[in-house]
Amino acid sequence: MAKTRQLTIRDDAVYEQAHALARRLGVSVREAVQTALSAFEPPRPPGTADTDRALRLAELDMITRKIAATAIPRTQEEDDAFLYDERGLPR
Repeated sequence: MAKTRQLTIRDDAVYEQAHALARRLGVSVREAVQTALSAFEPPRPPGTADTDRALRLAELDMITRKIAATAIPRTQEEDDAFLYDERGLPR
């Protein structure tokens, strides 16, 4: 069962505007608010999400390359010394 979400409008003028818009459009307040928000923020152009994703992936690739370039490689002996004590038991 999905949790019900609620939008609280504390400004009396905004509350009245939302209800007046709903009455004018002949829809529920939720639908009126949804319509108003959709009109204010137009849908994204097709392909924008793919472009954004490609840019984020390129940025992540750059960051990982930078980290890899500055990382100091450790030898197996150094790893063993870090992970195991002098008797060969895990620390």
